[in-house]
Amino acid sequence: MRREEFQKINMETFHINYENLPFVETSKTAAEPNRLNWRCEILLTRNRYAIKDKKILDLASHDGRFSYACLKLGANYVAGVEARPHLVKYAKENLINLGCEQKHFTFIEDDIFNYLPKVKSGEFDTIICLGFFHHTIRQIELLREIIRIKPKYFILDTPIEKELVKKKSRNRYILLRLLKSIVNIGHLIRTNSIDKRLKKIASAPKRDKGFLSFRRESHEVEGLTIDRIDLVAVPTRSFIEMFFKQLGFNFKELYWDKREIKNWDQIDDYKKGRRVSYIAQLY
Repeated sequence: MRREEFQKINMETFHINYENLPFVETSKTAAEPNRLNWRCEILLTRNRYAIKDKKILDLASHDGRFSYACLKLGANYVAGVEARPHLVKYAKENLINLGCEQKHFTFIEDDIFNYLPKVKSGEFDTIICLGFFHHTIRQIELLREIIRIKPKYFILDTPIEKELVKKKSRNRYILLRLLKSIVNIGHLIRTNSIDKRLKKIASAPKRDKGFLSFRRESHEVEGLTIDRIDLVAVPTRSFIEMFFKQLGFNFKELYWDKREIKNWDQIDDYKKGRRVSYIAQLY
């Protein structure tokens, strides 16, 4: 369904509504119904062409919340990989209790980086990674494995770190904006040269920057890293897009429309630009 058609829908009703589903009970990690509803809507339902009749690999599948959504959206088969045994148990129970046929899904207790090298090229049509990318320091390795597997689609959703902009460039940008305002008010000179400089400075951080912000997370806390060194790397938008380009992905950012979404409860990280979503396709 096209985005224009979705805009006509009353978004108080979702194709998949988590309000009365067991996922709000089997995990307390980002399990609020409004958050689950909108993430499913933006990431999966509106990209149903990448889900329906496809074989899906769900990385860090947690309690099966999005594996279930994929099956409801018409996936032929879903394999979820999750390292925490109690979440694998909950995922299996949840999908069985919700009436999903066991021949259409499996959940594997394993570390993602142990599992991915075992996957054959072309084994999955679509890979989704909706909550793991910032809980590791091995993002490049993960993306290279995805390239090797050659899915048709890759859906990524992750928190991001702010871009690092040189202070000198930022100050020049502010001064040029001020000068342009003064010039426009007085109609003194043509502003073409100022516009060119503004565009050059504004685009520079996005064009060639790519950063990871390293921080510590406890592997003993539910929903955080499983790596016992307790070190993770949060990417910037530039890092993600740079590697998509370098590794041969055609990609687009998924749009969280501030005019469309009326209730931002538990999803303000998207509203404030602290989290981004992409759908990528191999060239």
